[in-house]
Amino acid sequence: MSTFHTICLACMVIGIIIPFLSIVLNLFDGFADFISIDLLQLDFGGDFYLDFLPFSVNSICLGALLFGGFGFLFENKLPFPVLIVIGLVIAYIAAVILQSAVGRLKRIENFAADKNEILMREGIVSNTIPNGGVGAVSIKISTGSNVSYPAKAYDGKEIRQDKKVKIVQFDGDYVIVQSSTYLEDKYDA
Repeated sequence: MSTFHTICLACMVIGIIIPFLSIVLNLFDGFADFISIDLLQLDFGGDFYLDFLPFSVNSICLGALLFGGFGFLFENKLPFPVLIVIGLVIAYIAAVILQSAVGRLKRIENFAADKNEILMREGIVSNTIPNGGVGAVSIKISTGSNVSYPAKAYDGKEIRQDKKVKIVQFDGDYVIVQSSTYLEDKYDA
């Protein structure tokens, strides 16, 4: 067994065992979040960032797994220096993609979590709220992002799509909304 073969095997074992222990036994839960570093981010506008320094337990494990797997597959088919360079490039690209995706998911999770920020804000009906039924409302929050919630009308009456509404309360996972032009609508009918 060559030294490179041993390195590939070690990378694959690390790439499988650490995430397995993290998920199944919950060993690295706080530690994994602690050493996740978000440096050298490139902003592509909106909520999309690429992390060019993918330093987290998950991204390092994925990179190690892919490097080891690529090394095993092409060990005797490519020259050694080419094999290492291509393996490192594949591992790096996968780690960047994973780190960026996890960062985006964490930002989305944080946006939707703060219900106090949404109360008494104005939103726009994105799916018509039928009489006594459920529709959807899009609300712009302080970070500049839009979040959507299933919505019911305060008075149970229909509110059409694209109407401005005010969020008056929460009912479980639903927001209860009232038309911003409630008095106008009431007397126009």
